[in-house]
Amino acid sequence: MKHLTRLAVACMVILVQAASSCTLGEPPAPYTKEALQRLGTAGKSITMKESNPGPKAFLDYCTAIYQSAGYNFDKSLVKLADDADKEGYAKMRAQLNEDTAFRITSGCARQLLVLEKDGNLKTYLQPQTHQALMRLVAATKGQGL
Repeated sequence: MKHLTRLAVACMVILVQAASSCTLGEPPAPYTKEALQRLGTAGKSITMKESNPGPKAFLDYCTAIYQSAGYNFDKSLVKLADDADKEGYAKMRAQLNEDTAFRITSGCARQLLVLEKDGNLKTYLQPQTHQALMRLVAATKGQGL
């Protein structure tokens, strides 16, 4: 019985560490060519499960690509919204080279908004991520995301 308790505790510690490293430890994708290459390589190895995905399937796809590349998709969207609040989205888009991960993150955000038809996108996103996406919409009014 003592050994089973130790084994159960050890398994729980491993699971908690694995879960935290998968979600909390991954940084947002920086706006660099290297990040773009890592995301591109990851995207080639991951296929979308549905041919006509809804917001949940597309979100899962983006999350899987970012995780495979070593980044956190939610943190990347929040970073994009924070930076757009500080710098202005139009200025960021003009200054950042199209050959950076900025293009991928903003493209994923744009596609999530296109797929959002029923007003249920926030049921799939973490609250902070959904708020960031709505801030991006406000920051890009009239400019397109």
